[in-house]
Amino acid sequence: MQLAFPRRHVVCYKGFHRDIFRNLLLKGVDEEKVIREFERKFAEHIGVKYAVAVSSGRGAFSLLLKILDIKNGDEVLIPAITHPSIPLVIKNMGAKPIYADVSKDSFVIQADQLEKKVTDKTKVVVATHLFGIPCDVKSIIDFAIDKKIKVIEDCAHGIGVEVEGRKVGSFGDAAFFSFETTKFINTLGGGMIVTGNRDLYLKIRKDVDTYRFPTKMWVIKKIARFYIHKLYTNRLFFSIAVLPLSFLLNTFNVDSIQLYKKHRKVKTGIINIQYTSLQSVLGLRQLDMVKERSNKIIKNSKLFKKELSSSKINYINAFPGAKDILYIFSFLVENRDVFQKLLYKKGIEADKDIFGINLELFKDNQLNNSMNFLSKVLLVSLNVDLNERDIFYIANTINEISRKLNV
Repeated sequence: MQLAFPRRHVVCYKGFHRDIFRNLLLKGVDEEKVIREFERKFAEHIGVKYAVAVSSGRGAFSLLLKILDIKNGDEVLIPAITHPSIPLVIKNMGAKPIYADVSKDSFVIQADQLEKKVTDKTKVVVATHLFGIPCDVKSIIDFAIDKKIKVIEDCAHGIGVEVEGRKVGSFGDAAFFSFETTKFINTLGGGMIVTGNRDLYLKIRKDVDTYRFPTKMWVIKKIARFYIHKLYTNRLFFSIAVLPLSFLLNTFNVDSIQLYKKHRKVKTGIINIQYTSLQSVLGLRQLDMVKERSNKIIKNSKLFKKELSSSKINYINAFPGAKDILYIFSFLVENRDVFQKLLYKKGIEADKDIFGINLELFKDNQLNNSMNFLSKVLLVSLNVDLNERDIFYIANTINEISRKLNV
């Protein structure tokens, strides 16, 4: 039986479940000591002086805007292709998100596009490293210094990613990471703010130290959500239950992924709850695995690209000098809806309309590259659990469909 391939993968490791329940039952643990150890080691890993663990990546971004004193009427430059929570967070702060077009070769912004959008109200630019592909952050830093604006790196998809041998998250005034269940490091949610600026760090620390520790029930709910998500992305369960339903919905032109996104509640404010020692233990264990996981995904993506070379498929690449970690692989096709349905028939879940909530933006005629991507892109998972046989199957299926559709 050929098991199906979910679009997302819940990150785990051997002993993950043991660590969850062992730490859940422990009493008298010095919460602060364990959390500070994770923060220190994470800062060392990224190559910065300071790190502060927080309850979510989105909350981290919201807190950074607050600490940077973003006010009503201020403008924040962001890429047109970004997670919907990013502009919502900016709007919640009373500021205005300004969308810059992405590069014609990738999902990420470059300084020349920012130049077209900057005004005297611009206070921050968000340098987003998307799906494991870094942006040209060095040129963005040069641009920001010249314009006297701050740079926040969005590294939600950026753990392990590098530019010229330096880890992303170490370039800007500050950066934030996400530790949701499908991210490179999974701590049942949460995130991390990093910075090399001591004054900024002290302000962040002072704010976070006022947050309350979560109740045991709050933690248990986090764990329950993790196991539900893990069940959904289990290949056997996905094959016999989820995929048939998704395929049925697709026959009626209902995209199950977009249906889920539409009804999912997106929390965009600062969540005044402390990161926990349980999450820190999970994070510490996985920090030691980043290199191994990175190498496995790099190996998978190289093999995948090699197999796709026999077709006309175009895919997103990082620029020279950058190290990408493509745990989500993005490729471009014509007849995308048909292509997606044919992938479903072969047991491969592919996402489209990656951030469809932003389609209203594209009335702006300066966002042509972004519009081109959003009309053609499909995303598949290249997670660490896939072996060579899996990679061959997915790539050869894409090649077969490409030849069939002549795209």
